[in-house]
Amino acid sequence: MINREFDINDIAYLAKSRRIKVEIDGDENNTRNISLKAGDAVKILDYYEVEKYGYSYEAEFKKDGTSYIIRKHLSQNDLKPKINK
Repeated sequence: MINREFDINDIAYLAKSRRIKVEIDGDENNTRNISLKAGDAVKILDYYEVEKYGYSYEAEFKKDGTSYIIRKHLSQNDLKPKINK
């Protein structure tokens, strides 16, 4: 069994840069692909278990007053608890 690292409302950081599809201000009809950099902070909104693979997360990324909601494709391997400096 894979342990879940993050709970709802936790702040997590991207482990690697990636391009990902997001919903702008939570509107499922208003989507775009954005580039996120390693170390960008996201707020965990929800999680669900994917059998044999661990957990997948829904998260919110805020930039310039806009809220971007990441609904899919954010696994536990994509996130880390804090920035290593």
